Order: sequence, then C-alpha cells, then structure tokens
Amino acid sequence: MNLLKSIFFNIFLAIWSLLVVPIVIIFAILFPSTLIGHKLGRFWRLGVQFGMRFFLRIRYEVSGLENIPQNEPCIFLANHQSAWETFCLQDFLPKNRFAVFVLKQELLNIPLVGNGFAALKMIAIDRKNIRSALKEVINQGKQRLDAGFCVIIFPEGTRVKIGESVKYQSSGVLLAMKSRYKIIPIAHNSGEFWGKSWKITKSGVIQVKIGKAISPDDESVKNLSEKQITQNISSWILEQQKQISPDFYK
Repeated sequence: MNLLKSIFFNIFLAIWSLLVVPIVIIFAILFPSTLIGHKLGRFWRLGVQFGMRFFLRIRYEVSGLENIPQNEPCIFLANHQSAWETFCLQDFLPKNRFAVFVLKQELLNIPLVGNGFAALKMIAIDRKNIRSALKEVINQGKQRLDAGFCVIIFPEGTRVKIGESVKYQSSGVLLAMKSRYKIIPIAHNSGEFWGKSWKITKSGVIQVKIGKAISPDDESVKNLSEKQITQNISSWILEQQKQISPDFYK
C-alpha cells in the first residue's frame, strides 16, 4: 500500500512540477528584483503539500512557533531526513518572509533551471572546496539576510537516516556570528515516515519542534566558539528527536 501511495504521489509531483515550475523559473528570471518567483514557488509548495496529505496521508504538527522572531530575518538550522523539509520548512518563516537554501554550485549549470535558482537568490557553493564553500555561505548568506531573506541550512550536510547522527557543520553558526542574525533550531522526525528515497515508510503525523532563538549577542553564547555553539544545537536537536521517536534511538 505504501508503495502505491508513493507511486501516485510521485506521478502527481511530476505533473504538478511540469505545470508550475517552468512558470516559477521564467517569472523569477524576468523579474529578478521582485519576489514574484518566491511567491509562485510558495504556490507550487502548497500544491505539493496537498499531494502529500491526499496521496501519502502525511501531515505535520508543530510546537514552538512563538520562538520565531516576526520582525527580522533569521537562520534556520534543521536536521535533514527526507524531502519533506524542502517542501514544508518554509511554512515556519516569519510573516511575509521568504527563504533561500544552500545548494551545490553544479545546479547553476543546468539550462534555465540554474538561471532560476540564481534569480531566486539561492546560495550556491562548491562542496568539493570546503574553505571556499564556507566563505560563500557566510558572504552570500549575509547578503540574503540583509536583503530580508531567511536562510535555511541543514548542518548535517546531507539527508541522514532516522536513528543515526553525524557531526554538524558550523557554517550556520559562523554565518550568525558574522551577520549578527539569530539562529532558530528545528528538530523533526520526517524520516520516520519518509526516508532518504522517494518511497514513504508509512502515513502519519510528523512532529516538529522549534527551539528558542539563539542570538550571537546572548550572554549564554558570547564566550563560546562556533564549534561549541554548533555542538549545543546538535545536542538539542538530537534530544528532541529522541523524545519524538524514542523507538529509533534506543
């Protein structure tokens, strides 16, 4: 049954994307100084979420929305377990804000699609060059934040199977320290329902926990290094994951 749900959803996703994504890209390229590309992108995401609820029977519940500042852009650091994060994390942005993701530079070389990513102000990095990638996350990230965008970063660097953990990268914390914008940690258990592949595991309700905003100017972090702050965020996210899905972290 889950296989059939996955097949039907992916057919819907392909058709919906073929209908809407080219429009998103074209308008983003034609009107790069406006937010129309992001607004159309939100329309596409809402369609995808409808498909998730209708075909996959997957929805989410969130707690901690009160921790998100409403009058300023911020940096979201979330664990990464499935494609769900790409479609839904932007639901938690401050009102009237849009977000950019960090993506690999090679995607910019795809005809038209790459132009669309560039017009949408995504942060492109060379993952093969760690030092250069870190510099770009900080430089481009600060530019996006100053322009009013939120930045979403997956510090694990890739999708990680639920129940497993990897060392977090410090790029998000370094961006916060350099830009002075706040960090919002997010934990969830999307991998319990939808893993690293295109197939879902089961239907149900994804639990999302949003932590308290961390400001680089907070007394609690002023004397900590970026690695220490990153470790604290990693520990908090892992603890929330254990509370949400205890059977996977025995």
